[in-house]
Amino acid sequence: MLGEAELMKNLLESGFVQRVTLVEDGSFDTRQNSLYMAKALAGRNIRTVVLVTDATHMPRAARAFEAAGLRAVPAPVHFHASAPLNVTDFLPSVDGLELSRNALHELVGAVWYRMRRAISG
Repeated sequence: MLGEAELMKNLLESGFVQRVTLVEDGSFDTRQNSLYMAKALAGRNIRTVVLVTDATHMPRAARAFEAAGLRAVPAPVHFHASAPLNVTDFLPSVDGLELSRNALHELVGAVWYRMRRAISG
């Protein structure tokens, strides 16, 4: 099974005819990814990256990359636009549960990152 990094590499090379020269597939979370990328890019004298991620995840991801010493140019995708509210919007739904889960994940992640910074100085 292909990992996320390999899938993105394949998409860039086939859909956009863009040669990918660096794939980071060893990280388990955003913070680790930012640290691994900063280290890999330092050897290439690259300090600015275009950061592509879910719009909901962008604030935390950008902070992680900035903390790792990279200048992150945000390129958010997968925006969650909303139509005018109606009565059914207040009923429980799978989509609503997923949006709530994503929001909670980002909130807990942001708090965790701040706690780590406070602890490590």
